[in-house]
Amino acid sequence: MDSRRVAPLRCTRDGKLTRMSARSVLMVDPGNYTPYYDVNLCDALIKQGWEVEWLTSPYLFEPIDAPSNLRVRHLFLRGVSAITRNLPSLVRRGVKAVSYPFDLARLDRELASRPPGVLHVQWALFPKLDAIFWKRWQKRGWRIVYTAHDVDGLDGTTPRLLVGANQDLFRLADAIATHSERDRAQIIGSGAVPSRVTRVPQGTPGLFQRPIIAREEACRALSLDPSRPTILFFGLLKAYKGLEVLLSSLVTVRKRIPDVQLLIVGKPLENKLDYAGIISKLGLNGSVRWERSYVPSDHVGLPFAAADVVALPYHAASCSAVLLNAQAHSRPVVATKVGGFPEMVENGKTGLLVPPNDSAAFAAALIELLGDPELARSMGDRARENAMEHHDWPLIGQMTAGIYDAIRAS
Repeated sequence: MDSRRVAPLRCTRDGKLTRMSARSVLMVDPGNYTPYYDVNLCDALIKQGWEVEWLTSPYLFEPIDAPSNLRVRHLFLRGVSAITRNLPSLVRRGVKAVSYPFDLARLDRELASRPPGVLHVQWALFPKLDAIFWKRWQKRGWRIVYTAHDVDGLDGTTPRLLVGANQDLFRLADAIATHSERDRAQIIGSGAVPSRVTRVPQGTPGLFQRPIIAREEACRALSLDPSRPTILFFGLLKAYKGLEVLLSSLVTVRKRIPDVQLLIVGKPLENKLDYAGIISKLGLNGSVRWERSYVPSDHVGLPFAAADVVALPYHAASCSAVLLNAQAHSRPVVATKVGGFPEMVENGKTGLLVPPNDSAAFAAALIELLGDPELARSMGDRARENAMEHHDWPLIGQMTAGIYDAIRAS
C-alpha cells in the first residue's frame, strides 16, 4: 500500500470535487504592510513542514531579507512601486487604488492555473472588491485564511470610507486569525462564525532581532547622554499613536526629573498635527531628540537598547510590534488601555497601563518607572520572559499550521 500523503479531495461550493495541493500555502500581502510579520510567519510555517510562497509588492522603505527557502514574488503594484516611493501618502494611495483591481485580476489568473489550496490573506485593501474575488476563489476550492491585523480601522492608516468594510470578509473567510481575545470577540460580534476565529498572538522581532547591546554602547552609537533617563517613542508617526499626549505628559515628567530626554524615532506619515510646533510651544526642545528618518531593521535595536522605558500613548490599537520589540529588548512599557494592550502587558509586572488621552496618568506612570531604575529593570526582564513564552514564532507557526490543517480537513 502506498503510504505517501495524498492531497485531500474537497467539494467546492458549486458541488465539484477538487484535489487540494498538499501542505502548501500562498501568503498574500498586496501592499507589503507587515513584511517582518509575513517573513517570520512564512519561516515558522516552513519549519512546520509547509511549502510557502509569499505574494506581495516591493516594500516602501527597505529591501526585506527573506529565508532562502521562501519563494518571494512581487505580484502586486507592478511598475508603479518605484513611481510611488517618493509621492505624498494621499497620492500614493490613489495610485494603489487604481492598480489594485488589475492586481486582483492577475492573482485570479494565477489561482486559476493552480490546484486549490490554502490562501492566507494578510491585508485586503478594498474589502468590497476583495469579497467578490474571494467568492470566486472559494468556488474553485481555495480555502481562505484572513489575518485581521486591524479590526477597528485606525486614524492615519484606514481611510474613513473603509472603516468597518472588512466585516464582509469576516463572514466569508474559512478561518480568521486575530491577535487578541478582544478582537476575536469583536469579529464574532460582527457576524463571523465563532469556530472560525482563532487568537494567534503577534510575534517578536524573530528573524530580525539583532544581538542586544548594552545601554551605554547604544547611547554612544546614537550620540545620546547615557546619564539622562530616556523615554523612547518608536514607529512611523500616525494620528492614532497619540504622540501629542506623550509630549504633554513630558512637561510634568520634566518637573520631577529635569534631565529626562524623549527620543522620538519615526518618519511622519501624516500631517494632521504639527509635532515640531507642539514641542516648541511646550518648551521641550532641549528635552526631545527626534530622528525623522525611517530606521532600517538592522538598526532598530539601538533605540530600544538606549531607552529606559518605551511609551505607547495610543488612542487605539489592535496590537503592536513596537510593544513586542520593547519586550524582546527587556524594556518596560507605559501603554494605554486600548485594543489588545491589556492582554500583552501585565500591569505592574511587565509595564504600566493607563487610560487613553490622559496625559497626567501617563506622566505619573513614566515618573514611577524612571524614578525607580531597579523596578524598571525587573519589569523589563519579566517582559522579555513573557514575549519569549507567549509570542515566539515556533508557537505562532504551530498555531497557524493548526488552522490550515483544520480547514483542509473540513
